[in-house]
Amino acid sequence: MSRASLPLASRPVRVLLLTTGILLTYHLLLALVVLVRFQAWPNYFRVYPLLENLGLVLTGTPSWLDAFGIAIQEPWLEFGYANPDYYGIAEWSYMILPSRLLLVALASLLLAISWSRLKSCPATSLAGASLVGIGSASLTWVVCCGYPSWIVLLSILGLDTAIALQLEPWGLGIVLTGVGLQLATLYWQRRHRASAVRVAI
Repeated sequence: MSRASLPLASRPVRVLLLTTGILLTYHLLLALVVLVRFQAWPNYFRVYPLLENLGLVLTGTPSWLDAFGIAIQEPWLEFGYANPDYYGIAEWSYMILPSRLLLVALASLLLAISWSRLKSCPATSLAGASLVGIGSASLTWVVCCGYPSWIVLLSILGLDTAIALQLEPWGLGIVLTGVGLQLATLYWQRRHRASAVRVAI
């Protein structure tokens, strides 16, 4: 039996390493985008007290469903540039939110599985992962309001801010489309491999 035909369960380490590498590369690329765009090194770095914030959310929210929705939007980490000439207001920042992190981790995992099967990256899977990555960006910029959103990435990349703000409601649809493309790619790969095995037999 060739190495390429081994089941996925026999190579979990490769998939885990690929997933981790893709996830780290995504965050490094986002950080590089803001550094190149604003030409300013971050001058503050915050790690939020996760357990304390989680406790406050759980004790202060009657509904467990609401508490979960709030908790996954609480930032874990943030860095950015606070302008000392404007009362220390953050001109831009980069946040890691658990909800967005989970989405990017899922896209990274699907891309890693697809890659490990073919030892290459199908265009549809890469496109799907890119959509998830764009829709899951957690950046802030004073020009685009003060909360982390994917539309900030579009504005930083050159899209008119007014147009970017109008696109904001489509964020979830973009992410779901991306995940759908990745799942469709995996389904096609499985069908293609099954057909190849039947032909070989």
